Order: sequence, then structure tokens, then C-alpha cells
Amino acid sequence: MPKFLIRRHAVEHFSKQAGLALDPLTIDNLHLISFNFIPTDTRDQHATL
Repeated sequence: MPKFLIRRHAVEHFSKQAGLALDPLTIDNLHLISFNFIPTDTRDQHATL
């Protein structure tokens, strides 16, 4: 799976965990700048994608 899709999925997952209702455009922008801020414990959850 391309890194782009993994990052986008991770941002969507993180925003849901944080209780944020983000629109798709916001998610597209956030995945480009916020990937490094996602807690490392989410990596295991996405390893099976």
C-alpha cells in the first residue's frame, strides 16, 4: 500500500480517536503535516493493512 494511503488512513484513525470530525479536505492537508505527531502505538494497528 502506498505511503500516502497509509498516512491518510492513520490521520483519519487519529482524528477519530481524538474525537475530531474532520472533513476530507482537512484530512488531506493534515496527513501531509501531522504524520510525525501520531503516537507510535498506532503503528502496530496499521501494520496489517
